[in-house]
Amino acid sequence: GLCIIYFSEEMLRLLTTEEYYQSIYVVPIYVLYYLIGSVGYFALPQIMHGEKMIYTLPVSILNIVINIILNIMLIPKFGAIGAVIATTIAALGTGVLKFHLGQRAYTLPIDRGKFFGLFLIVTLFTLFIYPILMLNISFIIKGIMKVVILLIFIILGIKLNYVSGKR
Repeated sequence: GLCIIYFSEEMLRLLTTEEYYQSIYVVPIYVLYYLIGSVGYFALPQIMHGEKMIYTLPVSILNIVINIILNIMLIPKFGAIGAVIATTIAALGTGVLKFHLGQRAYTLPIDRGKFFGLFLIVTLFTLFIYPILMLNISFIIKGIMKVVILLIFIILGIKLNYVSGKR
């Protein structure tokens, strides 16, 4: 996900025309939405196995309410970026709730701190891309900066034991 986030600018510039270049600011948040939304997808099999499909109803209602309120607040001010931010925040709120309900329906031995810590780090590293996107410098220098930041992310993942050679 971070590779797509970091190199979406290059992909958009190579694959589209100038009319679409402004979407370089939307794509990172949109990809983050899918990464954060995956928290809820992980919990759905637990809810199904625990035969607690009723748990999906409050999650859906919460998602709608958060999304509508934030869209009303953010779209007039930020346009498309506001809509994506609203959707991402709604996904975060409902993903955490669905994770909690999934654990109640069928408990899995998951280190919650490590699990949510990884998503926090990915979110922080996503925010690092925006100052780089705004720089008016060479494509190559931007690319090198992005690769260095991704390497830092990988090293951090290894140091925090998110990545290991163990199975």
